[in-house]
Amino acid sequence: TMAKKRRGEGQGQASTHETSEAVAVGSAIGRKRAVKAKLLGALQRRGERFTPALSSERAFDADPADHCETPFKAYRDIEPLLFRVAQRAGRTKETLRIYDPFYCEGSVVRHLQSLGFGTVYNRNE
Repeated sequence: TMAKKRRGEGQGQASTHETSEAVAVGSAIGRKRAVKAKLLGALQRRGERFTPALSSERAFDADPADHCETPFKAYRDIEPLLFRVAQRAGRTKETLRIYDPFYCEGSVVRHLQSLGFGTVYNRNE
């Protein structure tokens, strides 16, 4: 108590131990943020938005009220998951094979390719 006052502790001044501990925690957080930023940079390439201009002829019957394209933002949202799947399968984003049986206007292929997934199957069959 009296010794603490003489040393300046307890009066808003942090001890050397507390200061170095705070620096270590701050450094760890900074490293985590840097790693996260690097991973996100690898994941999120700048993609374009594709919107079909016209409905094309289809090789199947479809209800117009239930026949919509998925927006690019949705593919960006699942990109980290697909990237992880590729890693677990020992593949790259380019070589991961993605099959989407729900054909609308085919923008899924362009959206995923703009994110680096080069092998996407989505055809009007």
